[in-house]
Amino acid sequence: MNRLVNDHGWTPMAITGTYNAIANLCLIALIAVYLYVFFKQHRQWLFALSQRCWVRPE
Repeated sequence: MNRLVNDHGWTPMAITGTYNAIANLCLIALIAVYLYVFFKQHRQWLFALSQRCWVRPE
């Protein structure tokens, strides 16, 4: 952090903002991968559930 401030002229707020942005991007990527794997592994179950919710017996 000292190198960014002293050598490259970053402010502490800019460093904090950059680290927060990187952390948020990593969190979004983790959630996206989790959802992709979940939907891929449970595709038939989710499809059956959606059919049960949308189709009503007459």
